Amino acid sequence: MKHFFAPQQFLSRVFLVSLALVGGPWLGWAQSGKAGAPPTLSANATLQECVQFALRNQPLVRQSFIDEAIGERQTRLGLSDWLPQVQGVGSYTRNLILPTTVLPNFQDPTAGQQLVRIGLNNTSTIGLQGTQLLYSNRRAIGGPLYALRAPEQQPEHHCLQD
Repeated sequence: MKHFFAPQQFLSRVFLVSLALVGGPWLGWAQSGKAGAPPTLSANATLQECVQFALRNQPLVRQSFIDEAIGERQTRLGLSDWLPQVQGVGSYTRNLILPTTVLPNFQDPTAGQQLVRIGLNNTSTIGLQGTQLLYSNRRAIGGPLYALRAPEQQPEHHCLQD
């Protein structure tokens, strides 16, 4: 007897239908051309507008702006190591049953050992720690202090600004 849907054909049809339902709207949106359209320049643009357009859309110039922003963030990150660091720690313990300890009987040594409950039902601790970096050889040479030098002492970077 022949089955109406063979298992392999059924799974492939289910996959194709689900792909069409889920991916169809995305494929139509991707082909609309609104989000990824390349920037255009008007036909009667001035020389200054043409230069600005070329600088904005040149991949190497765009990458240099990205590199400059990354460098500034890395400098700020390096400088943050020189700021005070503060840490806080806390803990809480609730003993439902107090711990029991076996101790010798100090009043009557012949009586044997005795069981003693030691501890508290509730205990808590809190701690605050602050540190300040005063000197680090690793940080001093080529580190964030390098970025604090006067601009005339720093190497020259050729970046175009708007």
